[in-house]
Amino acid sequence: FHCGVKVGRFVLPMVGRHNALNSVAVSAVALNLGLTADEVRVALQGFRGIKRRQEIVGEQNGVVVIDAFAHHPTAIHLTLEGVKAAYPGSRLWAIFEPRSATSRRNVFQDSFPAGFRLADKVIIAGLFAPEKIKQADRLDPEKMVNEMRGLGVDASYIAEVDDIVEFIAVNSRPRDVVLIMSSGGFSGIHQKLLRRLAFAP
Repeated sequence: FHCGVKVGRFVLPMVGRHNALNSVAVSAVALNLGLTADEVRVALQGFRGIKRRQEIVGEQNGVVVIDAFAHHPTAIHLTLEGVKAAYPGSRLWAIFEPRSATSRRNVFQDSFPAGFRLADKVIIAGLFAPEKIKQADRLDPEKMVNEMRGLGVDASYIAEVDDIVEFIAVNSRPRDVVLIMSSGGFSGIHQKLLRRLAFAP
């Protein structure tokens, strides 16, 4: 509906309620600017998203690896919600690197744990460049993991990327989805994981 008038059905080839809401807003603006409903429909159907926003990096031995820029508790929750809905019946891993200026600080210490509740397995990596943050201001990943476990989340703190890759390779199974969230390169974890999964038993 637009201005009380039904304009049709639109399909977006992206997952997540937040992407759907963004698309509704963009569609309303486009219609107000004079585009037809058909033009908007075709544009939405052809939109494949942007890099690092739930981007499928690859699949190896039945395990899908997805990259996401999410680094705020709300963004993490919405991203998990969207990916979980897109892969029903799959086990969802959430791998998170506290890397952004805010995520490395304890400002979200109490908010982060609940944001991961939709994941079946969670791994929190070590803080990126912790020496740049005062000790008193740093996020405590181990405390965060303990709080998640208290919420019933299967969470682990694994500081180093190579150890994370090995843990996933040994414990993953076909149809698992590994969602990797960081505001940076995360030491090349995506390709490291795909290479390691190629040799997983």
